[in-house]
Amino acid sequence: MALDFFISRTSCFKDLSYYTALVLFSQAISEEKLKKHIFLLLILEKVLLF
Repeated sequence: MALDFFISRTSCFKDLSYYTALVLFSQAISEEKLKKHIFLLLILEKVLLF
């Protein structure tokens, strides 16, 4: 669910290395942990893109 959200958010990025890193990171942690730290991932996304 949350992983699908991140995949849909990142599928349009041209930087495939960033996309791959995000997917691997998302799969490495549990779904529950992903939900708890979703705001940290969103901040990380904004920092890396801007």
